[in-house]
Amino acid sequence: MKTRQWVTIAVVSMIFASLAGSAKADSIIVFKEADEATSEHMRTKDFRRLCFTCKTGISGVVLFEKGTSEVSDFVIAETHFSAFGFVDTNFFFESDPDLLFFANNSPGIRMEAALLDGLIRRALAGQIPKTDETGDEQTISNLFRSANGALAPLPSDIFSGGYVVKVTSDADVPEPSSLSLLILGFTAFVVAWRYHRRTIIENHII
Repeated sequence: MKTRQWVTIAVVSMIFASLAGSAKADSIIVFKEADEATSEHMRTKDFRRLCFTCKTGISGVVLFEKGTSEVSDFVIAETHFSAFGFVDTNFFFESDPDLLFFANNSPGIRMEAALLDGLIRRALAGQIPKTDETGDEQTISNLFRSANGALAPLPSDIFSGGYVVKVTSDADVPEPSSLSLLILGFTAFVVAWRYHRRTIIENHII
């Protein structure tokens, strides 16, 4: 191989190494389940990646109330072509999603309804792993799936990295059962009655 070709290869290699070395950190997206004072619907800005092979469309992650079939949160990633090989992705967060709301609105929202319904059915049928909320921060970047249950990797490139998506859900605190409340009330009554009886006896002795 001629010297000029070796020099060209070396220069190109140095350029790519420089680009890779200066790559930005992953974009970190953090969602927290809304409380009564804030909205339960959140959407991020568009994030852009240079990716010629990335798939477009929507994918999502469903978080269930721990140990139940009740849906707690729904996170959606929507990716579409921009220009010159770039793809844009934005993320949506829905706390306590309403399937009927999705189904009765625009076609784009109905696609989200189909995604939500498909992921719920497959998770409850054991066809894909069921993800329960923990109440702590959970990283779900590698859990996004399309409506047919297939894993859907989020876009990434050497310039901007990928995405780290984190969700914090407010895990429900189990309410005390009626029997527990009855036992607690009876115990308190017995303690109060014994204390009252002891006070009467002591007063009688005095």
